[in-house]
Amino acid sequence: MTSGPAHPVVGRVLDAQGDPVSGAVVMFSEAAGPVQDVAVLTGPDGTFALAATVAGRYRIHVRGPGGEHAEVEVYVGADLPEETRIILGG
Repeated sequence: MTSGPAHPVVGRVLDAQGDPVSGAVVMFSEAAGPVQDVAVLTGPDGTFALAATVAGRYRIHVRGPGGEHAEVEVYVGADLPEETRIILGG
């Protein structure tokens, strides 16, 4: 199957106080199309980047370094915000 160009999904993971969370595991848990079965780690500033293959609804799952979990739903398409913010423990 051939897929189109990747749609970047970028974001930042923050704790309940608004501070960046470094080393959180971020992955798609549901996808509108095929995606790589990989997870990424947030950087020191809490940022991450995933690649969606088609427009549609995606669910992002985050596991913090202390075991906290969060999930958010994003729609990949024209209205995707520049940065998706995910709050752990909030």
